[in-house]
Amino acid sequence: MLALVLVYSGIGYFTGAVPFPVEPRGDICAGDLCGAMGSVGDRGRAAAELRNTLPTSREYSSSGDNPSRARDDISWRATCQVYGDGDLLLYTHAELGWDADARTWLDHQRPRADLVDEEGKPARFQAGSAAILMHRTALILVPCTPAYPGPAPVHLEVEVHVHYPLEGSAEENRRALVTVALGAARSAHDRAECPLPAQLPTQVTGLG
Repeated sequence: MLALVLVYSGIGYFTGAVPFPVEPRGDICAGDLCGAMGSVGDRGRAAAELRNTLPTSREYSSSGDNPSRARDDISWRATCQVYGDGDLLLYTHAELGWDADARTWLDHQRPRADLVDEEGKPARFQAGSAAILMHRTALILVPCTPAYPGPAPVHLEVEVHVHYPLEGSAEENRRALVTVALGAARSAHDRAECPLPAQLPTQVTGLG
């Protein structure tokens, strides 16, 4: 068997043919990121960041929901799922909720295993009231409305999570996750008609 493999490889070397078939990588484009629903914000920018980092697939697709928020509705949420060859690769989720402050929100996130490094500390980046990043997840707490109609200010919690390891460098993977999270946060802040400033940077900043 080994001799056969060597002969086959030699044929490929001298003829220029690839000795073993390689699955072509499909191109992820803006239309593959939740279409006109815009759940990831600037889809062209997000696609550019994900093009070389999402797991290799022959074809990418998406589904999701990004409704307009009814007035005083505190149950609003938006979602986007990105698939590769039918397998779920990445999802974004944005949902309204009450949080006393950024510190309380961060305390609630710390027990999550996917948001800590070897020392048990979450990574931080600059966005919204607070933002954390580690491994395959990025989360942003985005200001939405003051303390009306509920007992505390209303925030948007935006999450981006990938189900498989990204294929870029560590820096590329972090940048891709944060870029998608920022886009999803901008889109959610707009669709939820939040009157408070989103406090979202136009560029990815504060990454370690």
